[in-house]
Amino acid sequence: MPHKKHKKSPSHAPPRKRGCLLGCCLAWLLGAGLLASLVVLAMLVVPEWNPFTEHPAVSVAQQVVTPGASVAFALQAIFALGLWRWRRWGWYGLLALQVFGIVFGLLSLAPGLLPTGNYPAVLTQFTNASRGALLGLPPFIVLWFLLKPHWKRMH
Repeated sequence: MPHKKHKKSPSHAPPRKRGCLLGCCLAWLLGAGLLASLVVLAMLVVPEWNPFTEHPAVSVAQQVVTPGASVAFALQAIFALGLWRWRRWGWYGLLALQVFGIVFGLLSLAPGLLPTGNYPAVLTQFTNASRGALLGLPPFIVLWFLLKPHWKRMH
């Protein structure tokens, strides 16, 4: 009787090895997300550390933006940890955060686009916001190319 080949169970699967560059990128995302989340949270808790508290009009907006930024940075760290543990949801979460950042960056233009009538200034503001919103794309694309060889083995 011929010997059957058994499928290897996940516990016997060869270990996945991440390259140095992928490891550094994920460590950077994790560390920067945690650190930025704590700094932004500290700005919320300790008003003296928040540079926006001196301007009342800006401080109202910061009461919404600051907690949101803290949550976004914490989510970045969680999604980076998911990628570190070879989970696809980490990639999808980082993708969602990237799209949210681009949309939020472009929507932040809305007050500047209202009735000023100063179209060169509005165009400059749009260009600056678009550039800022799209600045995070190149590292994100590099991360995708680093993950691509491992994608089929991720859970």
